[in-house]
Amino acid sequence: MVYPRQAQRQAARRRIGAWRVIVQLAIVAAISTACARDDGATRPAPPPTAGDRGDSNDRPLPGKRTRPAPMDEALRQSLDTLRDRFACNAISGCPVDAQLIAFGWTARPYLEQLFPTAPKQAMWRLRVVRLIADLKDPDALPFLTHLLDNPDDGVRARALLGVGLLDAHSLEAKVREIAHAQSHPLRFATEASAMWVLHTWGDRDAGRRFVALLDRFADGALATPALTWALSLCRRPKSPACDGSYATLARHPGFLVRRGVLEAVEVAPRTIHVPALIGLVSDPIASLQRRALALLAQVTGRRDLRSADEWQSWCVEVGCMDGGTGAGR
Repeated sequence: MVYPRQAQRQAARRRIGAWRVIVQLAIVAAISTACARDDGATRPAPPPTAGDRGDSNDRPLPGKRTRPAPMDEALRQSLDTLRDRFACNAISGCPVDAQLIAFGWTARPYLEQLFPTAPKQAMWRLRVVRLIADLKDPDALPFLTHLLDNPDDGVRARALLGVGLLDAHSLEAKVREIAHAQSHPLRFATEASAMWVLHTWGDRDAGRRFVALLDRFADGALATPALTWALSLCRRPKSPACDGSYATLARHPGFLVRRGVLEAVEVAPRTIHVPALIGLVSDPIASLQRRALALLAQVTGRRDLRSADEWQSWCVEVGCMDGGTGAGR
């Protein structure tokens, strides 16, 4: 015998079951319809074209072609990774940089498209400009020239790098104007880039001014972004000799600056770098300590010294702070 209340519950369960079947059939139908479409309609859209967001200097150039040929899927994935703050950041690095450079000039128009879509505080915004600079595509010059008037110090600095790498001497007057402008003490990356470019074009006085800028702000905690950028320029070919600034910068409160010193030394470690490396042996970051110890052993041949105190005592003994090398002792 079925009681009325039980019958009501059974009827309700049947209605719920029927609705579930209807919903499942609708989902299956939607998926089938999507799969039947052209493959291009279901793939992720390419990076948005430059729009009206941001400053006027973030917008595309008038009359500039902003829709290149269809994007290679591997390039699309690399651009997606570039914008992933966990896969690409200042602390852990950005391996996809090398992949994008390997695409060569093909990647340039897509990177140009990407720049205006970046939020002002996005970590990948400056990286996009630097990648365009490193591609050395002559067709990027109008884009880079346009960015020289961007209000962002980091953007201008990286655009200047591109101008220098392209040997765009037609812009030398503009570069000199920037080099002689008085930048904000905490935002001097643009000024440093302009001096670096002029040095690579043969102006040795600009190189001396570049190094003086490093020394001037070597203790400034708030100058970390600009110092980190300047140190990255020190690692590049034809750079001014920054070696004399490393010992002071190795004690900078900013991790990125201290790591920048180490990376600069690793390009071509020499005995002049010993004081900076000894300072890094006592760094609070263990990875920097290990790398500094390895470089000291390489430069001096002393593999028996491990602690900062041992290296300091050795340095006093051989006079490394006064220009003595102590190599091989």
